[in-house]
Amino acid sequence: MARKYTAEELIAQVRDEARIPDTASTGNTDADILNRINEFVLGYLSGLVMEVREEYFIRTTRTPLVANTSQYRLPTRAMYQKLRDVRYKTGSAGYLPLAHATLASLDMGRRSLDTADVPGAFYIEGNYVTLWPAIGGGPEGSLDMAFYFAPGELVLSTATAVVTGVAGNEVAFAVDAMPTAWTASDLFDAHSPSSGAEIKVWDRKVTEVDHAGRTITFSEAIDGSTFGDFPVEAGDYITLAGEAAIPGVPRELHPLIGLGAACSVLEDEGDLEVFAAKTSTLNRQLFGQGGKTRGAIGLLENRIESRPTYVKGGRLLESQAWWL
Repeated sequence: MARKYTAEELIAQVRDEARIPDTASTGNTDADILNRINEFVLGYLSGLVMEVREEYFIRTTRTPLVANTSQYRLPTRAMYQKLRDVRYKTGSAGYLPLAHATLASLDMGRRSLDTADVPGAFYIEGNYVTLWPAIGGGPEGSLDMAFYFAPGELVLSTATAVVTGVAGNEVAFAVDAMPTAWTASDLFDAHSPSSGAEIKVWDRKVTEVDHAGRTITFSEAIDGSTFGDFPVEAGDYITLAGEAAIPGVPRELHPLIGLGAACSVLEDEGDLEVFAAKTSTLNRQLFGQGGKTRGAIGLLENRIESRPTYVKGGRLLESQAWWL
């Protein structure tokens, strides 16, 4: 069975790497170490993966246009509140291009007062996508926003549950596997046990949390029929919204998480010699050494290595392989 880097597994790895006991007096309780693990994943490692720009973390939401409404909020789970792409889907099956404008580039004179049922451009204003010209009273179609989905914060396995069966919108769990603190007022996520904790559904309401029957019932479909969702299946994890049972980065990076968090502990402990040695090991594994090896981050690039072809301006362009 493949090793799963749960919170408990990673905490043990940090203790082994840093050779530290479990003590509150030095700020090295399990909770303290878990905070360091999340800081490393969410504040550093996920950003490195995002910079690779090979569509890791990408998810897309579809929001129907509303009459006389031109502003649409960015997805709340967007990493760094950043979008990968914005597209207008027409009322039929196709897409129309949206120009990415700025406030300064728009004609803020007469046309700014006009309305349209078909947007021609958009600009970002705070945490909102604003369509231009202003949307009128009879729009059709939807706004598709592709964004970098922020990984959930790692929590102890006792705060998560593994799905044993799905019947409609009802999800079942094994005996004693469902957290007792869950209530019907909570929001929930579901993610895969592999593929970097691939998110299936997120921020979902439920109609019932049945602790006696070990089930929860979602208020919306979880079969993948909603645009942007993937079907929830047996083996998936259910967590409270914004949490995760395993790290939300490619699995090959999971063994480096404990090492990264251990470096943080060693620096605070003042063990600078071991800190320098562990940091050197971490950097070598992440980025390679002296141009001779690529490291884990380099290997995440070019997800299709057989000289992929891209479409640009109506022409097919063959990309250059990384080694040329």
